[in-house]
Amino acid sequence: MNYYVCEGTPQGEYNASTKAREDVEYILDKLDFKKFYIPTKYGVQQKKIMKFKQFIDYRKNNKIWEKTIENLNKEDMLVIQYPLINSMLGFEKIMDKLQKLEIKTVLLIHDLDSLRMGQMPRVVKEDREVLKRATYIIAHNNRMKNKIVEICNVETSKIFELKIFDYILENPKNLKPRTKDLPVVIAGNLSKEKAEYLKHLKDVKNVEFNLYGAGYEKEEGETNVNYKGKFLPDKLVEEIEGSFGLVWDGETIEECTRTFWRIFKI
Repeated sequence: MNYYVCEGTPQGEYNASTKAREDVEYILDKLDFKKFYIPTKYGVQQKKIMKFKQFIDYRKNNKIWEKTIENLNKEDMLVIQYPLINSMLGFEKIMDKLQKLEIKTVLLIHDLDSLRMGQMPRVVKEDREVLKRATYIIAHNNRMKNKIVEICNVETSKIFELKIFDYILENPKNLKPRTKDLPVVIAGNLSKEKAEYLKHLKDVKNVEFNLYGAGYEKEEGETNVNYKGKFLPDKLVEEIEGSFGLVWDGETIEECTRTFWRIFKI
């Protein structure tokens, strides 16, 4: 049987963190993959005093995985979207167990923290130990494929390129017409922790920006920046005004500097 992992996930977030994952599940449903529900716990503790509880939740998630995958059978195929939505410790041990059960695993990559976090040894080790245990890997493109081979020392033959993620819409007829003109659109997480560069947009001459997302804090003197509000991913594309999108992380408008650290790291 062919399965895909469905975790207990946060719903209704005003960013793109779950849209791509939900679209993958939709497509796999259409391909007759069966949903394999693993009821792990989602939770991010921002207060230091609560970090120990977060650690306990991570360990609980590990136990939930160990118990649930015992319901699979030899030669089953399991698609896992990576990294996991609900964090845990020692996921490579789960991959070992899946190997022992002779389950074929497919890791579909959304992000690699070993690339996002500046080659930190601990994070690189986590990605390497998990990815090298997969039967197959679906990477974004050839550059990511080559980086995985470099970091994880895996065979190129088991890595496939996705090229581009789908963006499934219920009512594509509601999209606004596009023309090759300004303003530039920035949509997503607009918090200072991820997009500190936004405070410098006012210094960009003769360019207008339309911003969509949560966490935005207006700067004094902004005349070329229009904050349009936050929308759920399925509705956002119907609201966007503009034709050019900008994807950018960091603290300056000169280059993408500083890696983005997840708040819930331990």
